[in-house]
Amino acid sequence: MTKPQFSNEEQYLINSLRMGKGGNIAYDLGYLIPSFVLGGCGIYWNHPFPIFAAFGAIAAFKVWEWSQQSKWAPLWKSIIDKYEDALAEPEMNDEGG
Repeated sequence: MTKPQFSNEEQYLINSLRMGKGGNIAYDLGYLIPSFVLGGCGIYWNHPFPIFAAFGAIAAFKVWEWSQQSKWAPLWKSIIDKYEDALAEPEMNDEGG
């Protein structure tokens, strides 16, 4: 198997995966904790606005997070395609003679 050549962005994604850089826990807690506090206050005071605001904040941050993840999807696909092509090369050489 020949080693595929990756672009800088593809290599960044591969290195971040190897180093275990997953999601940012500080980012997640930065919107979850205030939203839970806001929702808890709404429940405690029996007022619907803080509850809806907390739900809206969580929904908005999750949609934004998914949109940020989807921008990397074409790069992940190209990485997978390059690995599959590199794995398929020996098969083609074996069949060819």
